Amino acid sequence: EQCVVLQTLLRAWRTEVDDEINEEIEQMRTKGDKEDDVKEHYKKLKEPQVLATDGRLGVYFWAQFLKDNALEGVLQRYGLRISELEADALKQLESRRAEDVKAAQKLDEAAKEARSNLQGQLDEIRQAAK
Repeated sequence: EQCVVLQTLLRAWRTEVDDEINEEIEQMRTKGDKEDDVKEHYKKLKEPQVLATDGRLGVYFWAQFLKDNALEGVLQRYGLRISELEADALKQLESRRAEDVKAAQKLDEAAKEARSNLQGQLDEIRQAAK
């Protein structure tokens, strides 16, 4: 199976994080916090987390950029998500790709037109030479 080392590391990390979350929830209950507050806090703690460091692109960015669905699935399975910075970077790259494709298409069309014009001129020269 792919990503075995990563899965092993993330499994250990997730277990530690879950233990810390459970401990924090238990402390809230011991203090006598309202059960609705405890549930809300638990829900917030269990939200997917960002793996990338602030201001940097992380593994989630590369998983999506390289279209590595297996890696992305592993990250999701262990409660990780893409950061806003990573998502924005991917959008910018996709936008640039689209612009590059349009520019390449325009160049291709211009090359075809130039070829056609040259062929026409060559045909005229051949006709004049006869």
